[in-house]
Amino acid sequence: MKMKKSKWIDNFKEFVETGSYKRAVDYFTKDFHIAFSSPRLNEMYNIALKIPDQYYNTVFSKLLLGWLCFICGNNKKVTEIFTGINESQLKTIDEKSTFYALKSMAISVASQGESLKYAKLAVDILPKDYESIIAGNAYMTYGRKLTNVKKYRQGAKYFERGYEIFRRLHSNFLAVNCFVSQCLNLYALGECEDVIKRCQQILLNNSSKNLEMDPFMNIIKLPMGMCYYEMNKINLAIKALDEARVAIVNMKLVHMHGLMEMYLFNCYIKKNDRKNAEKIVETLQSIFENLNHPQINYIIRAMKVKCAIHFNEKLKNEWVEELELAYQLSPKSIPTFILEALIELKLNKYSEVITKDILIDKLEELQFIGHTPEIQGISLYLAELFYNDKKIDICKAHLKNACDIYLEYGMFSQFINRDLSCLSYVKDLDKSLSKKLFKDNKGKNVSTPSQDNMIEKLTNRELEVLRLVSKGKTNKEISDALFISIGTTKWHVNNIFGKLSVSKRFDAISKAKELNLV
Repeated sequence: MKMKKSKWIDNFKEFVETGSYKRAVDYFTKDFHIAFSSPRLNEMYNIALKIPDQYYNTVFSKLLLGWLCFICGNNKKVTEIFTGINESQLKTIDEKSTFYALKSMAISVASQGESLKYAKLAVDILPKDYESIIAGNAYMTYGRKLTNVKKYRQGAKYFERGYEIFRRLHSNFLAVNCFVSQCLNLYALGECEDVIKRCQQILLNNSSKNLEMDPFMNIIKLPMGMCYYEMNKINLAIKALDEARVAIVNMKLVHMHGLMEMYLFNCYIKKNDRKNAEKIVETLQSIFENLNHPQINYIIRAMKVKCAIHFNEKLKNEWVEELELAYQLSPKSIPTFILEALIELKLNKYSEVITKDILIDKLEELQFIGHTPEIQGISLYLAELFYNDKKIDICKAHLKNACDIYLEYGMFSQFINRDLSCLSYVKDLDKSLSKKLFKDNKGKNVSTPSQDNMIEKLTNRELEVLRLVSKGKTNKEISDALFISIGTTKWHVNNIFGKLSVSKRFDAISKAKELNLV
């Protein structure tokens, strides 16, 4: 099968290059199961688009081209093909199922509900136990639609069915895509240990059986790396994610960029590896520099904001404004990674767009859909916000929510990857987690409740102001240096005085030196 797939693509390419377009389309339509079993789908897609549209003169050939365009990310061509087919032209089950699956993808932006309905129809019209590439495609499409509406468990089930069909038909590339999607859904449900075991098993099973799978097999390490990250196995996470990155780049799977970079970025931030964190940002920028992809652009801005805050560097006002605009334009659908950057801005007094009420609503939504890692992350941020407001009982309630997830799923990286004062209360909730936090934060300033009562933690911006105060700078000089108004500078200075329990600059400097803040 391996040699046949490779030779098939070469023959298809030769037909097109010699102008034998009708023969090429007939060849494609007759042996599509071979074509869609190859890891060289992007190459085949580029060849297929060179054939003039009029040669795709049957409904099924048009649908197959549409499916190929969908897999390779050309949604504009999918819509164009779909709108050119009348439903009354459909004769076979394969034509109907593929048409409904394509229709589901074509209308997904306009109507999520209608999109889900047609994806389900693509599955429902298939006979029971029907195994074909078309059936696998229908299950994969329905799995994606269920995932889009946050039905992770159901989505995982249909991805698994698609995977089994593709695997039995030796359509290995599509089988791996289904498997990865299934694991991403299980990750969202918090089942990290199960995902790691599944990934390890499939990698072991295929390590010596099928050399053709080698170019893309490492895509499986994407969900694996994400799970390592949540379990705070940072070095393992970086290794797995970097191997997934190479496969994604080599296979030109543009749609998989963004997610992989977010987790690699978080890993490098956790390791205080500024050079590699910035390299991730630069690489993502270069990949999408010629593409108008607003969400990726916002993710890049969020990375820059997180990097600046973590390494106590200057923030550009335009970054803050862009992220605030991202939330204002799509408050209900903003990715959690971007929301986290806005929360960090709030905690450091750079932005007030995000409120506790907004995060409480977000937490209720996440608890309803069951996205475990994000529930833990938002719970921790809420705990910190209520800690800052000195509402300790509410702070502890949210902290307990995050601790319960650690106890059930073993996920605790988010406790360590955030510089939160509220973590001082973890020892009141779970001693085993408290020991891990103090061990993993060795050398860091992890405060105790009694210390926190003496001094409330200064934000990064307040530390910047305090350092300039310690150098004898006036309010005017500080505002010029930090590009903020004199009124904002005075506000920061007053906050610093309050947190240090002093009333004069001299006393603030003395207290800061005593606490090793300057």
